[in-house]
Amino acid sequence: MKRFFGRLPASETGSSGPCVSHRGTIANREALLEEARRRGEPIGEVGDGDLLLRAYRWWGDGLQARVLGEYAVAIVDERAGRAFLTHDGLGVMPLFYGRHGDDFLFGSHLEDLVALTGVGELDEEYLADVLSLGVHLGERTPYRHLRQLLPGTSLRWEGGRVFVRKTWDLSSVRSIEGISDEECEERLRSLLREGVTAALRADGPVWSELSGGLDSSSIVCTAAHAGTRLDTLSFTTRSRTADEQKWIRAVVERYDLPWHSIDFDRCPPFSEMPDRFFAVPSSVLSVAGLYRKYEELLSGHGVQVLLTGTGGDQVFCGDYPAPDHLADQLSLGRMHRLIRGVRSWSEGSDEKRSFLHVLLRGAIQPRLDHALDRNLRKRERPGVPPWLRADYAGRMMLEDRSRRRVAPRCRSVGQQGLLERLWPAHLVATGRAHYVRGFEFRYPLLYRPLVEFLFALPHDRKAGPDEDRSLQRRALRGILPETVRTRRGKMGPQRLYHDGLAKSREWLEALTDRPRVVERGYVDAERWREAVARMRHGATHGLPLFLGTATLEVWLRGLESAPVFVDTPSAR
Repeated sequence: MKRFFGRLPASETGSSGPCVSHRGTIANREALLEEARRRGEPIGEVGDGDLLLRAYRWWGDGLQARVLGEYAVAIVDERAGRAFLTHDGLGVMPLFYGRHGDDFLFGSHLEDLVALTGVGELDEEYLADVLSLGVHLGERTPYRHLRQLLPGTSLRWEGGRVFVRKTWDLSSVRSIEGISDEECEERLRSLLREGVTAALRADGPVWSELSGGLDSSSIVCTAAHAGTRLDTLSFTTRSRTADEQKWIRAVVERYDLPWHSIDFDRCPPFSEMPDRFFAVPSSVLSVAGLYRKYEELLSGHGVQVLLTGTGGDQVFCGDYPAPDHLADQLSLGRMHRLIRGVRSWSEGSDEKRSFLHVLLRGAIQPRLDHALDRNLRKRERPGVPPWLRADYAGRMMLEDRSRRRVAPRCRSVGQQGLLERLWPAHLVATGRAHYVRGFEFRYPLLYRPLVEFLFALPHDRKAGPDEDRSLQRRALRGILPETVRTRRGKMGPQRLYHDGLAKSREWLEALTDRPRVVERGYVDAERWREAVARMRHGATHGLPLFLGTATLEVWLRGLESAPVFVDTPSAR
């Protein structure tokens, strides 16, 4: 739970040699200790900081590729006037940097850097992404002078200059062929055990979320099957569209697990305004009440770490609305396999789309998008929100933003689709890391060897037209309760967002009383009021897009009491 930040003047040198600041946990400690023994280095009580410093001495920029876990590290040599920053390859543990005058700044929490420098000028490109897409997926932050280190990159500060380079790349992982179904299943079970075991390392109690879905259940059941009975934490609701207790209880009763619950109906979305400065506009702000309950419950039990199944949809192919991988058969000229695959998806999927529709959506269009270096996911977005002003949308080219490829380019279309789905996972982790206090989330399903293995497998080894997550389901037979292992689909809490806003006078006033997004020229006042009214009654132009504008509005209001707020709201 440690946080760190620092400042390194460009024109001055200090007296200290290399020192390390770090946050998070290392997953392959034993491998690093063995490397130290192999090199003949003395090993006593070695902490993570010392291991990270040794890894930097051994491998330099290669540290990120060699060290597994969820960590962020800054190694500063004041005598030489230089610094090295890196974090885990998937960017689960955030890391930020920037310039203030001639000084170089870095830190694990963006709000610490804002406190050092003031808000300054807001980054309009970042805000445009939040308004049009619901999220920004690049290195920008809301502050023009501060940046986030992206997944797979490391940074050097030397001679008063910043150098960012790629030091690990998921897209370079080679495909796996010639492996049997039994080997796939055993490999998945083994890697899942490794990821869960690594995430359990902590100085205090470790609990796990248990939502009733396959992902959190896979974590809890894998731990229990290996002999570790985790306390579990769920939020429950009486809403018929979001009640998961049937599947939660199946896991709890199977392994006789301690279970703690939070009544989501008592702290639904929009029930509370944020009670603290939040460095980024994020959907986390809309569920501030739920996170307050999390903190109260976990702190009361001294919990240090909460495991979560975030990332499982993407890693296990649980959210594949279109079979992008068919485009690879087209690229390779394997027409027989292409026709067979298209027919299989046409006849076997629940949607029962025509052969021509699957051919177009699953092969031709993704192949064209990949060739033109465009984002494959643009087809799933509902378009620019109607409440944004037309002149603003035109000036900021909002229609073009969803086409911009952000994730690194992969050799195959299927892997590109998976990586684009996986890419935002670090932003979810960043949002939670900013907001929660007293404990930290960990993400066993984003254990890098597990991600690499599933990324390398052909799509049809992981999921099929008639069953998502087929490999995960097969591998965890006998570990997951059957009612969980075989469930299809999962209820969502969207209805709670509509109901929560309808009951929240505080949020409704914040969104409609002199909206800052209107004053700054982003949003049409009348259409925004209409959008808020529609949201209250269960309709909206995409929940993520509404949350993007709503949380940006609340965040802008919060900035007005933030340290040294310089940016002046005006129509632009």
